[in-house]
Amino acid sequence: MADTSSGSTPHYRFAIRRPVSTAMLFLTLIVFGWRSYQQLPVNLMPDISYPSLTVRTEYEGAAPEDVEMLVTRPLEELLSIVSSMVEISSVSSPGLSEITLEFDWSADIASAQQEVRDRLDLFMPPQELTQKPVILRYDPSLDPVMRVAIVSEDEKHVPGSQEERDALTTIREAAERRLKSDLEAEDGIAQAKVKGGQKEEIQVQLDVENLKSLGLSPEYVITALAQQNINLSGGRLREGEAEYLVRTLNEFMTIEDVANSIILTPGGAHLKLIEIAEVFLGTKERETIVHINGREAVAIDIYKEGDANTVNVCNRVHDLLGFEREYSFQEKLSAAIKEAAMRRQAEKLAASGTVVPAPVAAKPQTGAFLDRLPKYAKPAIISDQSRFIRGAIKEVQQSALIGGLLALLVLYVFLQEMRSTVIIGISIPISVITAFVPMFFQKISLNIMSLGGLALGVGMLVDNSIVVLESVFRCREEGDSLVDAAERGTKEVAAAVTSSTLTTICVFLPVAFVEGIAGQLFGNLSLTVTYSLLASLLTALYLIPLIVSRQGQELRADRYVIWLVRAYQEGRATVGESKSRAFFSVLPRGIRYAGTYIRTVWRESLEVAFKVFGSALRPPLWKNLPHAVFYVVLLPFLLALFLLRLLSGTTISLLVTGLYLICVFFYGIFRIIRGIFGFVFYIPLKSFALGFEAFRKAYGATLRAFLRFSPAFLLGVVLLSIHAGYLALELGRELMPPMRQGEFGLRVEVQTGTRLEKTEEQMRQFEEILRSTPEVASVTLEVGAERDTASSDKGDNIATFTVLLKEASEMEFNQDEVIERLRENIFAKTTTETVTFTLPTMFSFRNAIETQLFGDVLKDLREYGDKAVALISTVAGVKDAEQSIKPGYPELIIEMDRQALAARGLSPGKVAQRLRTEIQGEVATRFSRGSDKLDIRVRASQKKLSSVEDLRFLSVTDGPAPIPLINVAKLRIEEGPSEIRRVNQKRTVILSANVEGRDLGAVSRDIDSTLEKMALPQNMYFLQGGQSRELDAAFKSLRFVLLLAAFLVYVVMACQFESIIQPALVMFSVPLAFIGVVYTLYLTGTNLNVMVFLGGIVLIGIVVNNAIILVDYTNQLQARGLNITDAIVEAGVARIRPIFMTTITTVLGLTPMLIASGEGAEMRRPMALTLIAGLSFSTLLTLFIIPMAYYLFGRKKSL
Repeated sequence: MADTSSGSTPHYRFAIRRPVSTAMLFLTLIVFGWRSYQQLPVNLMPDISYPSLTVRTEYEGAAPEDVEMLVTRPLEELLSIVSSMVEISSVSSPGLSEITLEFDWSADIASAQQEVRDRLDLFMPPQELTQKPVILRYDPSLDPVMRVAIVSEDEKHVPGSQEERDALTTIREAAERRLKSDLEAEDGIAQAKVKGGQKEEIQVQLDVENLKSLGLSPEYVITALAQQNINLSGGRLREGEAEYLVRTLNEFMTIEDVANSIILTPGGAHLKLIEIAEVFLGTKERETIVHINGREAVAIDIYKEGDANTVNVCNRVHDLLGFEREYSFQEKLSAAIKEAAMRRQAEKLAASGTVVPAPVAAKPQTGAFLDRLPKYAKPAIISDQSRFIRGAIKEVQQSALIGGLLALLVLYVFLQEMRSTVIIGISIPISVITAFVPMFFQKISLNIMSLGGLALGVGMLVDNSIVVLESVFRCREEGDSLVDAAERGTKEVAAAVTSSTLTTICVFLPVAFVEGIAGQLFGNLSLTVTYSLLASLLTALYLIPLIVSRQGQELRADRYVIWLVRAYQEGRATVGESKSRAFFSVLPRGIRYAGTYIRTVWRESLEVAFKVFGSALRPPLWKNLPHAVFYVVLLPFLLALFLLRLLSGTTISLLVTGLYLICVFFYGIFRIIRGIFGFVFYIPLKSFALGFEAFRKAYGATLRAFLRFSPAFLLGVVLLSIHAGYLALELGRELMPPMRQGEFGLRVEVQTGTRLEKTEEQMRQFEEILRSTPEVASVTLEVGAERDTASSDKGDNIATFTVLLKEASEMEFNQDEVIERLRENIFAKTTTETVTFTLPTMFSFRNAIETQLFGDVLKDLREYGDKAVALISTVAGVKDAEQSIKPGYPELIIEMDRQALAARGLSPGKVAQRLRTEIQGEVATRFSRGSDKLDIRVRASQKKLSSVEDLRFLSVTDGPAPIPLINVAKLRIEEGPSEIRRVNQKRTVILSANVEGRDLGAVSRDIDSTLEKMALPQNMYFLQGGQSRELDAAFKSLRFVLLLAAFLVYVVMACQFESIIQPALVMFSVPLAFIGVVYTLYLTGTNLNVMVFLGGIVLIGIVVNNAIILVDYTNQLQARGLNITDAIVEAGVARIRPIFMTTITTVLGLTPMLIASGEGAEMRRPMALTLIAGLSFSTLLTLFIIPMAYYLFGRKKSL
């Protein structure tokens, strides 16, 4: 029997003695948890802050070597002393300098950004540099969440025709003028960026030779146009009491106004602009060309606000642009409610004789923004990040649901009682829902990592409840009453379950020491697991004892609240009616109860008032009249109080009665299901019970016999551990598992200097190969880059393909085969093009292989870089090897003859500026067209300046006597470098490659050994970078975290057992687990990666739980007087059922994650495999090895 006589009252007794308070507490947690869940944002990944800054400087028209010398090097010298910086690297490409500063992960980026800004203030730029350096900070949320292409579906707009280009110009104009602003006005959308198509501008192409013969220069024409297109404020004019705003208005209203502008010659003649130039509405030089499935298109990239819900933003874009999508249950329910309301309104209007409008669907409005585009414009989706998010979330939800159901099935098999299974099963939803509350306050979004943490914990959430319930049942079998059994059973295992939970939680604390992106990613996972496990501990210690201690008793109700029960019980107990008669008498009695309630409320609220009012009218009136007046004034308030009590009592009665009927309904279903299960599975369950009982007895006998041979078994385990350690060295290594999302990309680079249109033409053959592949659903091509998104990795000679496969979720396993087949077909068509296949990554990692070759001379770097690429390509597993220095942009060098210029009264600067104006052109002013502004660009006629020969004879002076450029300068064509890279202020060439078919660690080792054989000049050397360097840093950090987690687990157990030896015995289960992990990884060919390490960290906190339960109960039995052998055997036999139950429920809870094949499954699978293998192997060995170790070393509980 339970001993409850003395001692301090356990805190969990509160739940048993105060059931209503405890139930209300958990109900409150559920309500807040559900509300928190609805408020949580849904994103693909956790918020990631990369410790890097990029300083971008545009130097239009400059060659890479000029950019390096005049911009990059001076900036690097200024920025090299910024605090907490670990590396500075740069890329100098034509017209652009990009300097990347990488900081320590613990650095304060805001302070670093301010320091960088202060250093940039000291920069003295070249005179030609008109734009200041810009500081950019990489943020994954800056990647578009959705990309939309708009094509023309008019049959008249034949692909490649001028009609199609004109249509795309109209589409781009409509997208920028109307669609862009409307999209950006929607909640959650930060920016809609338009690319592709062509922008309009008014072009003024001068007849340069005619212009110069008149003594005019292009600069003079530019100035004249700017002065004639004015809209200036002239201040205020006061006339008497009136005040006017003065504005000088002389804007160009039409293109004819521009063409008829007056140009005054030096001789005083008036010329119209059209006499010396062609003036027409043209298009700017294209910066980007976009194709989707072979048709040229205008693309719109949708960017979300930082805290916006990615799925909601994409759904909104789907609705506004008329794309079909799957609606959520809440949206369908809301639509059904609105539709019913509209139907009722229509019926009312019809009844009153009003004309009823046609019914409108209540679904979210679709296609609302399509009228912003021309009628022939048709949107299509290029990419949609929400698709992957929805698929990943659905996959995690299914894994959690299936895992939970499998865990409940295991519980039912072991407990063979539906009520106990349901009691334990309650801990799963309560723990998950409760975890949403701290997630909301910690601003943790629902993403692939946080949901993965919840799915990971599903199997572990029932462990504490299993141990508590099993202990209560054992106490009940020993003769305790139900309440005493709940109290004593909880008391005996409270310390063990608390310790086991803390050991699991404390392994996540060292995650704070994980540097790099891994630490930021796994923070969400560790917090969600921690919150759900703490909630499961509360459920096990407070809610489970509460439910178990409730005795089956008749439901009593002597108040009006549940009047159904009261009426039925009165008919049965008081009147003695039969069951059927009492049932049919419920309604009449209910009406009688209602009348009694009304009379009671009347008596308590108004009857006394009316009696006092009547007595106040009796003589003497002069004395009682004031009382009567008082009650007349008070009467409305009393009447309102009467009605309020009546209404509240009726409402409460109906609500509670409805709740009672719902509970009765579900209880009836529960009884039916329990009866069906009991009947159908009676024989299998009884057979399992008998078999398991026999197994328990056999285990006890076997354990007793094996204890005598404990040293031999322990020696065998040591030898097995040594062999597992040897195999661990043979395992492959990789940073993260490769993600296959049914999508991949191609980057094709043609010869530097190739025009945008020529690059597009060359890409059509590759586009046709991709489109003709049966497995390909859509192909998107993007050539070039918009000016505001210029990057060293993009240009007119670079094309990027995005390929989506059909049935993306089903293409996971043969995606590599499709890519390999396409690689062969495309490489067979390549001549001088460089083709690289890429896979979308969840994170912004570097290339898989990225080796740096340092040197001083660009020619030597290129030569030895080519040799190194040839060597790297021979390494097994290396694909798409290339180096960063490509054939350079062709440069037309103009060397001025200073003496010839001086003899003609010219300066090099003036000639250079004239050439810039005539070749590149200059925007003179802007033309107003509604709310838009069109550039008016003045340049030399391209018909007369279309070759190098035309440039040679271009006059560099005004007046009738032309001076050709060739008379004052020499022209030559050279090939400059495509780009110049520097790392830590040293020139370098990057050797990059993809890895397929082998692990990253093995390939990196082979590359190092291969490059060591290469002879290099004295000042050149190799340095490994890319993911290989990140891999070494991450593994070093994770190994430390693994050891620290084991230490913390030991500390927690030492505090519980107040011993040093016994926690060490429990920790012996950890190497047992890792034996199973190593063998499983080796046999399945799974590489070591960050996810495996994280699974190992979690495993340390899980595998000790069974040993804790076993050792703790053995100590209790020894304290009761049993000898060590009997205590060990009895503890093993008594605890084998909860050990098996917790292990199997955890393993089955993780099994759906292991076998899943949907979005994001590759990331979760290695972790699930690690946990399942380690827990299964450790459990089997724990049942024998831990008792043997206790038998040898744990005889005394003291130090």
